[in-house]
Amino acid sequence: MGNNWIKRILALVLALMLAVPFFAMAEELVEKSAATKDGSSFYVAANSTVTLNVGQQIAVDPQGRTIKSVKSSRKKSVSINKSGVVTALSEGTSKLTITYTNRTKFVFKVKVVDPKKPSSVYFAEGATISIYAGQSKALTPHLSPSTAVTTYSWKTSKKKIVKVSGGVITGVAKGTAKVTVTTANKKKATITVKVLANKLDHLSPAPTAADINAIGRNWTVRLKSVEILGGGKVAVEFYLLNGLGTSKQVQNLYVDLWMGNIPLVRGTIKKINVKCGHNRSKVFKATFSGSQVLTSSLVLPQASNQRFRFKGLNGVLKYRL
Repeated sequence: MGNNWIKRILALVLALMLAVPFFAMAEELVEKSAATKDGSSFYVAANSTVTLNVGQQIAVDPQGRTIKSVKSSRKKSVSINKSGVVTALSEGTSKLTITYTNRTKFVFKVKVVDPKKPSSVYFAEGATISIYAGQSKALTPHLSPSTAVTTYSWKTSKKKIVKVSGGVITGVAKGTAKVTVTTANKKKATITVKVLANKLDHLSPAPTAADINAIGRNWTVRLKSVEILGGGKVAVEFYLLNGLGTSKQVQNLYVDLWMGNIPLVRGTIKKINVKCGHNRSKVFKATFSGSQVLTSSLVLPQASNQRFRFKGLNGVLKYRL
């Protein structure tokens, strides 16, 4: 009886010694498995992750082994059949297990992404953009991946500074605001919009005597600044110069302001009371809106050789910047 137990123990030890190399060899065989995707062959390492688009397939090559069973941890996301064909069904990550008839297993993961769903969005214009008050500009959002398709919603942090509609921003007044675009799947990008004053101030050089129009005896007018305020408004500043040192009430001052051949403002200032000393001037500012403003989206040249015309009671004031 003692000898029989010894024989059995020796037989068990011998069997284990023979089995260890067998299983080691079997495990080694499934460290990598060949697969095909889009007509190209590649190797999938055990416990690695393969990324597929929705609807894409790969075929796992058993490499001489026979598949006994297959399993997917998320069947709604990834399916696999007994031929080793893997199909990406919907977004998500699934753990796949292939069991072969030699009792070895090959395990790997499949991550499924939707190529039409944005993973991120950004502005082609960068992080910051500058425009002038009254100026409009279309922003360009870009999606990643490039195959993504979506709809957008837009928002501005300060409507009194920047308006946005359908991706077109408009400078309303000098200042800074943030404009945000959001995709249908809630991916966001923000751009800082700086609105600059759309103004020509202290027009230089000074006008010559031929540039100055008389308004009655010894009263003259000279253009000082032009500012596009946005929202269909234009502000004009001008000097009234007094040559006699007397007071005067100017009535129905007609303003006809052009930049080159572009009409900006046509309107009437009903009454101005002027009180200033001899050879002194006083600055007046008038804001025009509505039908008086002929061009409210113009960006004034900050440095150019443009000619302005300012028409008062007695003729046209021509002024070169």
